[in-house]
Amino acid sequence: MPVLLYITFFAGFLPLAALVLLKSKIPNTMPAKPFIYLAAASSLYEMIFTVMLKIDSRIWFTVYDILAFLCIFYYFFKINRPKYRSIFTVSMVIFALVAGAGCFIAPRSLSHFLHVQAVFSGTITLFVMVMTFLWFTDIFRKMEVPNLWDLPDFYNIAGLFIYYSTTFFLFLLSDIIQTDGSVIFLNYWMLNVVAALILRTLLTIGVWKSIRN
Repeated sequence: MPVLLYITFFAGFLPLAALVLLKSKIPNTMPAKPFIYLAAASSLYEMIFTVMLKIDSRIWFTVYDILAFLCIFYYFFKINRPKYRSIFTVSMVIFALVAGAGCFIAPRSLSHFLHVQAVFSGTITLFVMVMTFLWFTDIFRKMEVPNLWDLPDFYNIAGLFIYYSTTFFLFLLSDIIQTDGSVIFLNYWMLNVVAALILRTLLTIGVWKSIRN
């Protein structure tokens, strides 16, 4: 797992590297930029502070979930604007309530932290699934359906959908898995690492497709 973990960390820098090196060929309005910056920051923090220095990462994961939702919210808002404003408003209100409660509950204990992670994951997953469904509905509602393999948004959305639909059940059951032993928990945690690797790989492809377009 350590090799796969460091590969995943490295993959987190690839989308940002593409943005920096090929800045002139990428639209300034690219809505996935905030999430790409967050992916790179996440890789850097987790590699140094969580893995190397072994600092308690509960606060970081809580902060990351909040930032991730805001980046994902921004992304879908930009590609769907001005549609679905009511859905965006309700989603933001619900997540604000969840985040407010989670910030107070998560630091109390590992069990509380895992419960908060499950709620965070469920809220973000539901939002991603709804917006993914609406995006595909809009795409296929058009008279001429484009080649999805040429759309940067297809890779970004596919990455988000795969990651959150995969990790949702992991976080949902993580409290139960953790009580069965650390070895079993780490084996299941590999699903999170693999899902993150897939997400970051698809984000990189999405950047590449933006350059080509």
